[in-house]
Amino acid sequence: MRKKADLQQIEANIETINERVIKPMYENSEFGLSLADAVTAAIYDQVSTKPVKVCENYAWDFNPEAEIWDNDTHETVEDCIEEARAVVANDEHGYSEPPTVIYVGKTKAYSPSIGLGAVENILDGLKDDAWDDYGEIGSDWEPYDNKKLDELEELRSGVERVIFEWLKKHNRYPQFYSIDNIKEYSLETENEI
Repeated sequence: MRKKADLQQIEANIETINERVIKPMYENSEFGLSLADAVTAAIYDQVSTKPVKVCENYAWDFNPEAEIWDNDTHETVEDCIEEARAVVANDEHGYSEPPTVIYVGKTKAYSPSIGLGAVENILDGLKDDAWDDYGEIGSDWEPYDNKKLDELEELRSGVERVIFEWLKKHNRYPQFYSIDNIKEYSLETENEI
């Protein structure tokens, strides 16, 4: 397990690591792309260039049928109940009568992924551009072999990593979640009903 100080050191120097370690590996023909990809992935698995808020464990609402539960998420059911009590105490609930129960559910953060089909579409687009720009001579070019799934998987992984880093850098990484395992709790007793 990495020490927190080690991770902070990596995070503080991520630009230098990119310039002095990662970029040269891709530019230096001595390193195969799979090795460069593995090292890059290992570094980025340890630290993100921009923190991404991860959904907590539980969400709550007064209405179990609400399409969007827009209250804060919490690590415990008890924290959800505490916040709901404060909302009721401050008369910020929006109901004619103060709610006496809340509904708490487990959150499941959306985790995007790039499929092989998306990568094939990108490569097909390149082939179409070659045809449009160079005519028949461009039509003979095959940017990929759909029988070599290992090559497509390598590209898919790299494209996914680049897109995720871009989403994080520009603070566009998805922050939403689904809710399941919804249970009803009494605000008075904190017991499940």
